Amino acid sequence: MRGWTLAALGLVMFSAACASAADDPVFADISFNQLFDKHGQTRLRWTSRVFPTGLSYHQRLRARVEIEIDGSEVARHAGKGQVLMLVQMEDSDGVVYRVHSNAPLDGFDRRFRADNVTYLQDAFVKPGDYQVSMAVIVTGTGEHAATQQSLHIDPVSRDPFPETWNKMPAVEFVPTLDSPEAWFLPDISATPGIRVKTLRPLHLEVIGIQPSREEVRFASQTIDRSMRALVPSLKVISSLQLPGGSIDVSLLDVERRRVSFEQTGVTELDWPRLRSVLSETSPHKIDLRDLQNRRGNAQFLVDEIRRRIAASQDDRGVCALMILGRPMSFRGDVDLSPISGARSGCRVFYVRFYTPVEQVEFSEPRLIISDAVAALLKPVEPRVFDVYNAEQFRRTLAAILEELEKPAS
Repeated sequence: MRGWTLAALGLVMFSAACASAADDPVFADISFNQLFDKHGQTRLRWTSRVFPTGLSYHQRLRARVEIEIDGSEVARHAGKGQVLMLVQMEDSDGVVYRVHSNAPLDGFDRRFRADNVTYLQDAFVKPGDYQVSMAVIVTGTGEHAATQQSLHIDPVSRDPFPETWNKMPAVEFVPTLDSPEAWFLPDISATPGIRVKTLRPLHLEVIGIQPSREEVRFASQTIDRSMRALVPSLKVISSLQLPGGSIDVSLLDVERRRVSFEQTGVTELDWPRLRSVLSETSPHKIDLRDLQNRRGNAQFLVDEIRRRIAASQDDRGVCALMILGRPMSFRGDVDLSPISGARSGCRVFYVRFYTPVEQVEFSEPRLIISDAVAALLKPVEPRVFDVYNAEQFRRTLAAILEELEKPAS
């Protein structure tokens, strides 16, 4: 009998940033605190742990709760209802946040050892201290076990945006989703909302470059990692507060030579439209016509950047162009002529996300990946940033905003 991994199945309630957090109604029928009376607990074979996992590209600190029930317990309790796995996080103000999952116990053959059942629950958290309580209950027998652990979340080291945590909820449970929802997390609405202080109104053009399916090795895994950096970063940038200014966001599919998504005057990304675009792009399919006509791929990118710079020349305020994407090379007989005729007072920033499939999430591998985009942009003198993890992106964003807050030279 196969085991399975459960990740936030069942009902998940998202906490509000207020004194009375939204609660999981499953807890209403359970005397949760009494589960921790050691005299009433059963010797179930299970383990639990809680640990921080660092900063995510959503610019939220993340923690993980793991509950694992031994396969022998699953087999022993076969046919006895279901097993409930309960998680409660309590912040330093005494506010509790609750979530649960459940696994059915029917369909198991007691003659065979079942695999372990693992429940993974991630949460976005603020820096601080938490008490995490975890319990498992076999509903058919009432057998249960519970434990508590402390969790400390360090602040971001030398955080350039320490004020952003003030408006964040202490805890938001992160649902486990498939892509593209997993990239954007549409139910997580709290964003940094960083305020930018410029002498004149700022118009910010943001271009996201979708990763090439032909170029990358292990296409589906690498594209997924790239989008887990790109999409949340677009969401964060879209939440910037620009008094009197504006943000336009575009997503370019260079391989198909098309603008796959475009939104002007952004205060919040149009997720339904963006979702439609991201859903129709498969990492496993490349149109033969796209391969045959790829000579113009690089110039499509150049033309789109030139067009946005030219349009920004009419703005009376400060203009900036921010380009984000995985390093991109071009195969075959491709026209790699650099951009021309695009000089203006528009400052250009190019952010390269290095997220190869071999990379551990928070490490900084010394991998050399070719990139032709920087050379294409050289005439407009872009400032290039290499980003290997979410904390580096946070510092990169701070450096860009600091430069934009200075008077244009």
